[in-house]
Amino acid sequence: MSEAIINIQDDPQCGGVVRALSLSELPYDDVGAAFRDSLKALKLRHIADEIREVKTALVAAERAGQAENARTLMLRQSALQQERQRLLSSGPLPMTEVGSVNA
Repeated sequence: MSEAIINIQDDPQCGGVVRALSLSELPYDDVGAAFRDSLKALKLRHIADEIREVKTALVAAERAGQAENARTLMLRQSALQQERQRLLSSGPLPMTEVGSVNA
């Protein structure tokens, strides 16, 4: 797990949180589970940010009459919402997904 922390702390979106977690005492019996839950929360935040960006771009594409671009953006929004729902309905992220937090 320490290798994962080292790799993630350089990421601009995760680094601050990882550094803060590594400097604080975690009141958890299972630090691995706490770490995975934190990564899951970060991934959900990243997805929510991307959904907002896609919605903004979708409105702009619709106003500009760019039907194909709007269709592509709707498909992306749907995929992001499905990924968000999958994460919300699942348990903690498995360690195999640690490297794909920003994917």
